[in-house]
Amino acid sequence: MTDIRLLRNMVGFTCLLAMCAVGQVKVRDPYLRLDAKPDDPLFTTYAAAMERSRFFADKAYFMEYFSAEKPILYSSQYAGDFTVIWKVNNVVLDRTGEYFRRPRVVASFPDMAILEYEPFQGLMVQETFLVYSSGSAIIHHHIENGDRRRSRSCSIL
Repeated sequence: MTDIRLLRNMVGFTCLLAMCAVGQVKVRDPYLRLDAKPDDPLFTTYAAAMERSRFFADKAYFMEYFSAEKPILYSSQYAGDFTVIWKVNNVVLDRTGEYFRRPRVVASFPDMAILEYEPFQGLMVQETFLVYSSGSAIIHHHIENGDRRRSRSCSIL
C-alpha cells in the first residue's frame, strides 16, 4: 500500500513540475483575485490537501511577504524555511523593501499562493508557492525581462 501511495505522489509531483514548465499561472475568475499588497498583510498558512497528506495535522507554511526588511519567506516549524534572494548584474537584493515594486498576493488557496513583484525595474516576476504533499513544496518563478534595451545576468539564490 505504501509503494502505491509513493508512486502516486511521484507521478503527481512530476505532473506538477511539467505544469510549472508551461509558464505563468493565470487567475481568470475575478472572484479568486485577492490583490493583497504589503500594507494589507495576509496571515494564513499553506498545507497539502488531505488526499496528498500523510498526517492529519500536517506541516504548514506561513508566508511573510509584507516585511520590508526581509525577503519573501515561507517558514514551517518542522520543515524549515524557503526564501528567494535576487542577484542581477552583481547587485543583490535580500529585502522586499529594496524591490522596485514590492510583492502583492494575486491569489491565495489552502495549498498555494501566487505573488507578483518587480525586484528590479523591468524584471517582472510571478512567484507560485505550492505545498504538494507532506514532504514536497515548490516555488516556481515566471520571469519576464520587460526592459528590452539591457541584457541582464539574473541569479536566484
